[in-house]
Amino acid sequence: MKKIILTLLPIIIVTTAWSQNSFPTTGNAGIGTTNPSSKLSIRNVGGVDGVKLLDFSENLTEEFLFKGNFLGSGGEGNKLILGTGIGTTGWEPNIMTWRGNGNVGVGSISPEAKLDITSSGAHYNSTPSLRIRDVSYRGTVVIESVADEPTDFIFKNNDRLSWDISARGSTDNYSLKFYPSQNGTTWFVPTMTLLTSGRVGVGTGNPEAKLEVSSSGAHYTGTPSLAIKDDSNRGTLVLESAADHPTDFVFKNNDRLSWDISARGSADNYSLNFYPSTNGSAWFTSTLTLLTNGYVGIGTNDPKNKLSVNGTIWAKEVKVSLTDGADWVFEDDYQLRTLEEVEEFVKENKHLPEIPSAEEFRQNDLNVAEMDNMLLQKIEELTLYMIEQNKRMNRLEARNSELENELFILKKE
Repeated sequence: MKKIILTLLPIIIVTTAWSQNSFPTTGNAGIGTTNPSSKLSIRNVGGVDGVKLLDFSENLTEEFLFKGNFLGSGGEGNKLILGTGIGTTGWEPNIMTWRGNGNVGVGSISPEAKLDITSSGAHYNSTPSLRIRDVSYRGTVVIESVADEPTDFIFKNNDRLSWDISARGSTDNYSLKFYPSQNGTTWFVPTMTLLTSGRVGVGTGNPEAKLEVSSSGAHYTGTPSLAIKDDSNRGTLVLESAADHPTDFVFKNNDRLSWDISARGSADNYSLNFYPSTNGSAWFTSTLTLLTNGYVGIGTNDPKNKLSVNGTIWAKEVKVSLTDGADWVFEDDYQLRTLEEVEEFVKENKHLPEIPSAEEFRQNDLNVAEMDNMLLQKIEELTLYMIEQNKRMNRLEARNSELENELFILKKE
């Protein structure tokens, strides 16, 4: 401030001799006027446009200079311009401009808004066009519409509309909407909407869930409604219930319930159940259940084996693995029961030896592999019995032939 006063003193001393100036010892002072109306009045004598009104200099170089442009009486035509680095090269650059219509420009000589900031070479991480900074807490920008109307933060590129972040009024539930420009001159429908309730809509202006994604023309092979991708490891989607309750992935078609893939809580042993909808509005019993121990149930929520099916299985072919076939029956040391022993066992127990009883089947169900092997054992035992019976028949036939020959000889004698 002292430097400014010292700079002004020679100017004041020299200009006191001018008849168009007024520097009384008390009251108002005037430059370019003998009738000052304020403490210091500077007049543009003769209405010359672009007149220099005030400069602050060092070494005869105009470092900071106020210039007045007078192109009309009031309105946008009149400007007060603060420039820097003038020298002999003219007016570049301008620091600030005040227009008669109330617009203020920073770096702009013709501001088109209440505050118009123009810069050159700005960059988001080093030299931005505008910086708002609070050294102790937080930098804050407030955009307010006094009436119940939207407030907008608009992005433009090369004088074309790009994006509009719009805080809506009460008719839009005070939502925050992101509008893209479809052609650089008009706005398209919002691509994202944030509601004060915390709901977020992508492609919809009225989300009915915490996150609702709405699309048109989506297809699983090309343009899905939602894509989750990880470039280095794996795309991951996490569904979590903070409490011990199920988490559900629900499919709908034409606003009707279709399927629910439900990860259950501890009450259901953390199973994964697949529920179909019976009528588009309610769920049917689970058709498929997966347990954490690897058991799978079809038609049952409580599978007891790797695969439990409550219903009929139809298949063209079924393969069952056997760890050990029943070929030991043909070993020389196999103790084959006599038919008399088998008869006695059957009369007493009402089932074949080594074959479970009907009651055992009811209690323990049927193991196909074991049962097939036991039946194979019995077939092989039957084969041994048939072989033995065939030998006996052959011996009897031979003996019978001998007796017939003996009888024929006796008859001849």
